[in-house]
Amino acid sequence: ISSHPEETYPWNFNETITKVEINGPIILEGNAASSFFMALPNVTAIEGIEKLDTTQATDMSHMFADDTNLLELDLSTFNTDNVTDMNSMFSGDASLEHLNVYTENVTGMEAMFARDTHLTTLDVSHFKTTSTYDMASMFQDDVRLQELSVNNFNTEKVDDMSAMFSGDLALTNLDLSHFNTENVVRFAYMFAGDQSLTTV
Repeated sequence: ISSHPEETYPWNFNETITKVEINGPIILEGNAASSFFMALPNVTAIEGIEKLDTTQATDMSHMFADDTNLLELDLSTFNTDNVTDMNSMFSGDASLEHLNVYTENVTGMEAMFARDTHLTTLDVSHFKTTSTYDMASMFQDDVRLQELSVNNFNTEKVDDMSAMFSGDLALTNLDLSHFNTENVVRFAYMFAGDQSLTTV
């Protein structure tokens, strides 16, 4: 598949699909991965995801967004070397409990994990963010998120951190001592509503 359709994929917004099985190789090029599995609210598992060839993919925005019953994702086989856009990639995945994904040249991470309301821990220690400009709402409204280490984040190029951690009701501490915010121009609501947060 060389590009995303003009509107949506025919299976998007389908409430009758409960499981996705990929039986053969699928090559996703350019922006074809964008919204590929979006809005499948009753899907609990995606099997055969290792059969997706994402070597030439550049855009994974909204790829799994609003899959509200999806429980886990193993994306360890994804090649994301050419991906620059992961905005809202997992946003609204309210049941997601386990996740791993790798980044390399991603510039956009806005709302990447927003509204993942069942996520209690998230390992982003392997994230490479040297190219990232946008982290707005990245972890917004992850209401059960208790542990989050962003010590490895390189934020030298980031200009937007607005609402980055807002609505994370269970988060008690964040170590941002290494954050370089020299180029950040938007901080609005960065920690809004974080009622348990005592240390930053």
